[in-house]
Amino acid sequence: MMIIDNGRSDYQILTPGRYRPAETFAAGNLQQALFEMTGVRLPVRAASLRVKDRPALIVGCDAQAAQPGLWDKDSYAVAARGRDLVLSGSSPRAVHYAVFAFLEAAGARFYGPDAAQYPRCARVALPARPVSSTSAFGYRHVFYPTAQEPEWAIRWKLNVHNGRDARWGANAAAHSFGHSFSSLVPVQKHFARHPEYFSLVDGRRRDHQQQLCCSNPAVADAAAETMAQWIAANPDRRIFAVGMNDWHGWCECPDCARIDRREGSPTGQLITLVNRVADKFPDRIIATLAYSWAIEPPRSLHARDNVLVVLCHNHGCYVRPLAGCRENSAFIRRLDGWKRKSRHILIWDYFVNYHSYLMPTPNLERIQQDIKLYRDAGVEGMFCQGSACRGGQFEGLRQFLLSQCLWNPDTDVWSAADAWLRGMYGGAAGGAILDYLLLLHTHVRKNGVHMHSFGSGQEIQPGLFTPDVLKKGKALWDKAERAAGSRDARRKVCAARAPEMCSRLFHAGIAHRVSNGRLAPRPAPDMKLKERFVRAALLGGAAHLREDAGAPEDFARNYGRTYRAEILKAAPARVVVIPGLGGRIYSLEWLPRTLELMRVIDLTRFVNFSPYDAGYEFSTEPLWHGNGASEEYRVTGRTACGVRMRAESGGLRIESAFSLGECAAGPSKARGAGTPAAGVSLSISHTVTNRGTQKVTIAPVTHPEWRLDAFGDDARIALRGPGGTWAELPLNPEGREDRDLEFAGSDMPRGAWRIISKTNGIAVEETFDARRVRRCHLLFSRRRGNLNLELWFRPVTLAPGASAVFATRWRIVPAEFIA
Repeated sequence: MMIIDNGRSDYQILTPGRYRPAETFAAGNLQQALFEMTGVRLPVRAASLRVKDRPALIVGCDAQAAQPGLWDKDSYAVAARGRDLVLSGSSPRAVHYAVFAFLEAAGARFYGPDAAQYPRCARVALPARPVSSTSAFGYRHVFYPTAQEPEWAIRWKLNVHNGRDARWGANAAAHSFGHSFSSLVPVQKHFARHPEYFSLVDGRRRDHQQQLCCSNPAVADAAAETMAQWIAANPDRRIFAVGMNDWHGWCECPDCARIDRREGSPTGQLITLVNRVADKFPDRIIATLAYSWAIEPPRSLHARDNVLVVLCHNHGCYVRPLAGCRENSAFIRRLDGWKRKSRHILIWDYFVNYHSYLMPTPNLERIQQDIKLYRDAGVEGMFCQGSACRGGQFEGLRQFLLSQCLWNPDTDVWSAADAWLRGMYGGAAGGAILDYLLLLHTHVRKNGVHMHSFGSGQEIQPGLFTPDVLKKGKALWDKAERAAGSRDARRKVCAARAPEMCSRLFHAGIAHRVSNGRLAPRPAPDMKLKERFVRAALLGGAAHLREDAGAPEDFARNYGRTYRAEILKAAPARVVVIPGLGGRIYSLEWLPRTLELMRVIDLTRFVNFSPYDAGYEFSTEPLWHGNGASEEYRVTGRTACGVRMRAESGGLRIESAFSLGECAAGPSKARGAGTPAAGVSLSISHTVTNRGTQKVTIAPVTHPEWRLDAFGDDARIALRGPGGTWAELPLNPEGREDRDLEFAGSDMPRGAWRIISKTNGIAVEETFDARRVRRCHLLFSRRRGNLNLELWFRPVTLAPGASAVFATRWRIVPAEFIA
C-alpha cells in the first residue's frame, strides 16, 4: 500500500495532542520532509479533526510518562494499523525518533547540517513490517558542536543537548556533573571565616588550587545550601554535581587522612562528602567524578542509591579497544570495582586528542567495541568527550558514529562509516577516504600502536606515522581529490584532508637548531604544504588546533619560522634568549657536562601548534602564557653577556633584561676549603610601565620550566629560612607522576630557594626580594617532563606612566659547592 503514489495521496498527518508542542513539531517536520522528497504536502490536523474514511500518519506519544526519568530508556515504534501508520515514542522526544526513523527507511539521510539528504522519489510505501527500537543507554550525550544542537541531537537519537525548546521534547541534560567544588563552597564566601572548609595540603589550608575538606560535616551543610538554590532555580533538572576541582590538592587533615587510609585512596573522603549531600536530596541524582586523585573505588564505602558515579577514562590508550589493551587494564579493573560500589555509573570517555584536534586519530573501531562493553557492563549512560569547537579531524563522522552506537552498540561501525563517507563526499571519493581510515586502523591493530588523548607530538609519532603510512595516506587522499566530482564535494574533501596534511607536517624529520645567531628549522619545511593545511583547516571551520589555543592563523605565522637568537656565554654556561618568542629563555646549557637544564621543545615537531611553550617566560598576570609571554620583543641593547629588549602589550610596556656572568661557587664540601670552582649567575629583571591613561593592577609571575630529568628523582629542594638557615626536603619522596607544592606566609622561603641534583651534580639557586613575592610555587610532571620553580609577585597598582621592576637571580654551580 502506498502513502504517496506519483504525486497523489489520500493521507493526512494527525497529532493526538496529548504532548504538544513536540507532536505538532514532529508532524510538521514529517510534512516538510515528505514534501521535499515527493512534492506532495500532506495536511496536518489534530486527531479530533480527522477527515473520516481517509488514512492517516499518526504522530504521537504512547501511554508512558511525558517526561521520562534519567534511567528510563527511550523507545519508539513505527507500525501499520490497518491503513494507518502510527509513529509513536515513549516520550515527546522519542516521537521525533520515530519520525526520523520512518524518513530514513524512506531514503532520507541525516549525515550533518550540510549533508541532510531528501532524495526525490515518486512513491512512499506503507512499511510492510512493524519496527520498534529501544536505546541501550538512558543518558546519551556526545560533546561535539553539531551533536549539541537540538535539531541534530534528536535526529541522531541523543537525549542531551544544549537547548530547552519544548518542541524537541524534554532534555535529559544534567544541571552539572563536572567540577563543582568551587561553585558549591566558594572560597570568596567562606575562606575568611572558615578556612577549615578547604583542603589542608602540606600543613596549610588552601584558598587557591583548593579542594574541600570532605570529612567535615559543615562542608556538606554549606554545599547543600548552594545545591538547594540550584535545584530551586532548575526544577526540571535531576542531576546535580558534587565534583572535585580539576586539579590535585586533596585534603590531608587527620580526619580525611584516616578515611583515606581505610578506603585505600582519597576516593574515601570524596564519597563521604557526596553521600552526606545525597542524603539531603533523596529526589535528586547527585553526581560525582571518579577521576584523577579519586578514580579508584573505595574498599568498603558504597555510594548512596541516588549517587551517580561518573567514571572517567582519560588516561590510557584511546585508540585501541579496552578489552585486550594492556594500557587500559587498570580502567577495566576500576570499572569492575565501581560496579560493586555504586548503583548508577555513567562513563565519561574521551575520543579527542586535546593537544591536537587535527592529528589523525584512528579510534573508530574503539567507539563501537567500547560502547558495547559499557552496555554489557550495565553502565546507564555515556558522556562522549569531543572538542568544544568545530573543525576537528573527522568531527562529523565521529559524532555520527558515536550517536549511532549509543542507541545501538551492535552497529557495524565500518558499514556506517562507509555510508556516511560516500554520502558526504560521493562514492569514489568517499571510498578512497575510507581506505585511508582503514590504513591507519590496520596499522594500529597490527603494530601494537598506543595513543593518548593528551598526547603531544612526540608521543603521537612515530609508531603510527611511519614513512610508508605517510606515503600511502597521501596517495589515497590524492585519489579522493581527483574523484571528487562537484565543486561542493571538492570543497568538502579539501577540508577533510587537513588531518592527513597535519601528519606530514609534523613527521617530516624537521628540527630547530641554533646556529649563527638564528633559531631555524633544518631541513627547510614544506611551506606550501603548511599553506594548504591552514586553508583546509579554516575551510573546515577550525577555530583552534588544540584545546583553547593554536588558531590556524597563528600557526600559519609561526610554523617553520626562523627567529633571531641572542646567545649569552660565560665560561660554564650558554643561555639562548629568543626575543620573538615572548622574550623567553629558550635554552640554558651547563657546558661542563653538556647538560641542557631548561625544558626545550622543538617548534616544528611539537603538536601544540603554538611555539610559546617551555623555557622561561614572564607574564604580568598570574596565568600561564599570560600578558607579555607571547609578544614579540625588540632588542634595545646588547653586550657579550647581556641583552635588553622591549615589548608593548595590553597597554603596558615590558622591558626585560638578562645578564650572565661567572661567579665563585664557594668552597667544595667534598674537597674542603680553598678549592673554589666557577659557577654562573644569571640576573633577570622585568620593568613594567603603564602606558595607558587609567590605573592598572598587575600581579606578575615568573615561569621557568626546568628539565625534570636534568635533576633526577633524587633531587632535593632547599628553602632558606630565618637567620640564613636552610631546610631541605626531597623533590619526589613518594615516586609520584606529578607534584604541586606552594609556599606562602610563614612557609615561604626567606628570599632564596634551591634545587640540588645528586644525579647530575648540579644545583640551581634562585634569590629574590621576599617582600615583593606572595608565594613560591613548585610543580613537576613526569609526562610533560617539566620542573617549575615559579615566583608569584604581590599585586602592584600602576598609575599612568608609573613603572615597577620585578627581578630575580639564578646561581648555577656544581652541587658539591652548595653549603
